[in-house]
Amino acid sequence: MSDSLVQHLKNEASVVGQVILDTPGAIWDELRHDWNADRGNLLRRAGTSAGIGAGLGVLLSRSPVLGGAVLAAGSLYYGLRVASGIGSVVERAWDADTESERKLLIQEAAYKVGREGAITLETMPAFMAGGGAGIWASRHVAALDRLAFKVTEAAEFPARRLVPERLSWIGPGTERLPKTLMKSDGTLDILKLSEILASRHPWKNVEVIRSVRLSDMKASRARPGTPIESELGFLDRPGHVVFHSHPPAKITADGTVVPAARPSIGDLAATMDVGIIQSGELTTIYKGAAREFRVPEASFRPTLKSVVIDRKNQVAVELGAEWSATLEQFRPQVPRPLDYSQTVKVLSNWDKSWTSIANIPTATRTDLSQAMIELLKLGVH
Repeated sequence: MSDSLVQHLKNEASVVGQVILDTPGAIWDELRHDWNADRGNLLRRAGTSAGIGAGLGVLLSRSPVLGGAVLAAGSLYYGLRVASGIGSVVERAWDADTESERKLLIQEAAYKVGREGAITLETMPAFMAGGGAGIWASRHVAALDRLAFKVTEAAEFPARRLVPERLSWIGPGTERLPKTLMKSDGTLDILKLSEILASRHPWKNVEVIRSVRLSDMKASRARPGTPIESELGFLDRPGHVVFHSHPPAKITADGTVVPAARPSIGDLAATMDVGIIQSGELTTIYKGAAREFRVPEASFRPTLKSVVIDRKNQVAVELGAEWSATLEQFRPQVPRPLDYSQTVKVLSNWDKSWTSIANIPTATRTDLSQAMIELLKLGVH
């Protein structure tokens, strides 16, 4: 290595090293100057940042992907401004062979970095505080919460589809579920799986959705949605189980209050193999129909196949329905009351075959308890 190259590298290292050492003091000097000599502008910057944070807090309070993107973009922006302050000086440090030249460059870079650092410290806490206030307001003011949900539907859901699927399976929020849920003979304790997922995601006024990969019992990051819709962000795949929550009840067009445990046509379309819905005390295990949605419209004949369980009251029904092309909806069909103990036995060691559910004995005695009446309503609503 030539002596001149060594000298150039020493020049850069000397300047960068001293800038790093001088930066804390430079930031403090800028903060003190703004407070003592430019307090009005400092407070205006902080107030503007708080206002922007509050607005974004309201709009993005139900949109975690967009919220994370905004924070990342802001951090990147400030980071690039700081880096530019150093970068412009480093280029000139290459030929700064004298102590006086290097000292001038260090002072210039320390000022730039100190200025950007001070602005960051003056605005970022206010922005974060404003964002927190905006989130709080959206949770307590119905009109603001409705606005946040509109943003979720219009922007958050499409944004999730742009995120690589792999990112949904790594990092915070993902989870390894007990491998004992998948038995050595290939059967699945889907009843216990549903219980674990339901306990993780009790109803909190919005649907929550996540996927479980059966090959290694890995659960993807949970994604919150709106009170009536959820979006996983990637297509369901064979060998996965999709879980999502529904509200405990819904009101029909004629004003009747019924359980919300019935899978929607959208649920069937988004599920490849098997899905789980938790609606209050009710757990629904249903067969996906994503493959059937890929056929030509004239051949479109999805079939609803599901079993609904009320663990608390120990009742269960098999809920099925045929699609009516004329009505463009499922035909009403009375659910079949199932023997509860046999239902639990089958679903605790389920071979993932719907034939095994069809073979569960019909309940020999059906007491029309309120719990059973609620399940029977699912055949119509």
